[in-house]
Amino acid sequence: MIVKSFKVNVISGLSSVIQSDTLLGHFAWTIKFLYGDKELENFIDIYKKAQNEEDFPFIASSFFLSGKLPKPISDIIEDKIIDYEKYQTAHNTINRTSGCSTEEGIFIREKIKPDTEFRFFVKIGDEARKWEKVLNGIIKFLNEKGIGADTSVGIGQVKIEEIDNTDIKNMLNIKNPTHYLTLSHCVSSKPVCYDTITKYGKLYSKLEVDDSLIKQPIVLLIPGSVLELSADKILNEGVILNAQKNDRIVHFAIPFLIPIKYTEALLC
Repeated sequence: MIVKSFKVNVISGLSSVIQSDTLLGHFAWTIKFLYGDKELENFIDIYKKAQNEEDFPFIASSFFLSGKLPKPISDIIEDKIIDYEKYQTAHNTINRTSGCSTEEGIFIREKIKPDTEFRFFVKIGDEARKWEKVLNGIIKFLNEKGIGADTSVGIGQVKIEEIDNTDIKNMLNIKNPTHYLTLSHCVSSKPVCYDTITKYGKLYSKLEVDDSLIKQPIVLLIPGSVLELSADKILNEGVILNAQKNDRIVHFAIPFLIPIKYTEALLC
């Protein structure tokens, strides 16, 4: 297994901070666009069968502001990083029957400002040479097409580039850990100290005509959650197969595990 570190410079604003499950969803749809439906099906099938960390082509972290990572969550420490700058945009509410704006239908949305800099990490499993090549193609595609919501109106334009990975490699090589810290929004049955969000995932596009664009709600552990060491044996819990009625649709919520030494003073 190898790990890569990436820097993201926001060019045109982001609708929200990109979470790991959204990022892996972008990876999957990019494979469809670049290599076709069959390669996407093969990619998803690998995730469905994966058991160990090395079995997964990619395990991605969520986005973090450059130079910052979440601290382990406990009843003493909880660091939710939200200090990026935002700006507001006004939007009209559209009546789907008439196609016209509704009276008093203006609403405000916040977006992350241009020039904000994020980092994320990607673990690459077995057949690393093959998947490194695929990842390079994915990054090139995202640099051209954008990432996140509202790319059709110019939001989500970014510059993603690989950077030195020494810091993340050092974190992964801690000796005699007592627990894991997750850097992803994930699903696991082995949390020790944690916080959660409820995610209403969306499809980039329908696979079949009667597919809903909204997935079933999923409760995700947030980055900074602390897990038992046995969590690395059940990473396949993070491949959600019932996110939609269409069983071809999955949701990737795989823990990006970092070994840590978690003192008793911090235990919940």
